Amino acid sequence: MFVFTIKTIKSQKKSYLLYFVMMTLLFAFEFCFIAMFDYLNQLLLDPIIFMAISFIPFMSLFISVVLSAFLSQYFIQSKQHEFSMLLMFGRKAQDLFVYLWIQFGTILLTAFIIGIGLGILLIEMINIFLANHFTFFYSIPYTIFIDIFALIFTLIIVFALSAKQLTYIDCHMMETLHQKTTQEIAPYQIFMSRHYYKRKIPFSRIFISIIEIIILFYSIDALVHNTILQNKLIYFLLCFSSIIYLSNQFIPLIFDLFHKQITHHSLLFHSLTSYMYLTHQLLSITNIHSIVLPSLFMLLMLCDPNNHITLLVVPYFIMLLILLLMCIVMKYMFYLQSLKKIYATQGALGYSIHQLFQISLLKNLFFFLFIVLIPYLYIHYLGQYIIQNQILESQIMYGLEIFYFISYLIFMVSMIYKEKQFMKEATSYVKYLNRSE
Repeated sequence: MFVFTIKTIKSQKKSYLLYFVMMTLLFAFEFCFIAMFDYLNQLLLDPIIFMAISFIPFMSLFISVVLSAFLSQYFIQSKQHEFSMLLMFGRKAQDLFVYLWIQFGTILLTAFIIGIGLGILLIEMINIFLANHFTFFYSIPYTIFIDIFALIFTLIIVFALSAKQLTYIDCHMMETLHQKTTQEIAPYQIFMSRHYYKRKIPFSRIFISIIEIIILFYSIDALVHNTILQNKLIYFLLCFSSIIYLSNQFIPLIFDLFHKQITHHSLLFHSLTSYMYLTHQLLSITNIHSIVLPSLFMLLMLCDPNNHITLLVVPYFIMLLILLLMCIVMKYMFYLQSLKKIYATQGALGYSIHQLFQISLLKNLFFFLFIVLIPYLYIHYLGQYIIQNQILESQIMYGLEIFYFISYLIFMVSMIYKEKQFMKEATSYVKYLNRSE
């Protein structure tokens, strides 16, 4: 089993290296979040300020642990064919758990040790950045002790997901053997709406969408101009609900209203269905992204403008954005594998590479508008309030916004480049029409 494990790692070294790097960064960021919480716990802050500021590292730690579970789940899902082959060759379930212990135990333990060293280095870098304002101290043994619990929790999640995966494989042995990746949604199945009759106008959803749009703009404006703390919290929740609703329901509503017209424009039709398929694959990550990043600045608005502790939001924002982007990239890689058969089918139906590229551009444009731009507008309006009340300097706030845009711009460009490569590959080989590889 050990020799087989080594051969497997060598044959899939890119996937294992990516998982190892991501888990190392996750453990490093978790170390930083725990260290910052330890520092805040030592200060004699006002109770309201302490609750607001200390909630940021607590929320960040929780998000990083959840994201580690997402990463492990995506990685385990890619090993269905491998597990089924081992069971087919007569391996017992106990052998597979030993196999998992060797793989994930070694990877996570090594990533944890390197992550602690990287976390200490990141803390020193943050201290250099904040040297003109303050230097925070923390207990390394205490931080490592708490971080060990995060490691144990991650291991428990990994083996729980593995047990679920083995149970599924045992019940669907032939399905997992005949294809390396399962495609849950057919390429041409209309995934846009739950309405079975497109002639029926969804008046209730139209009304709700109009109300949500009004609430979104009103709550953003109220967040900037209203000075009462209790009202800000209400507007904050209203704005979040609007963002989540519009990000997930607006495009399906447009599809329902103009279904007959859209079907006459094949490029637009495929762009909308591709967008909904993409957001369905990234649903949990994109919703976390839409909520978490603006939450940092909302919590910052509750703090004293003259408190230097507010500068800690800068490393929090950068680390959380990197974590979310890592998980989006990980999930997007699995989404790409399902695109090969879709592109091959569309190519067989007569679509040229130029037309497929137009579909991809429109889909990515929708993704940018609803997943990237709407949360950015929320962050920007919150940032205006933060600058006006001198909670953060304008250069720092604008720097964070620029970092947000540059990060997603790099991701969007890489999406377009990768998908164009997959179009050329999938339309050149007939094998993708026969199986999802």
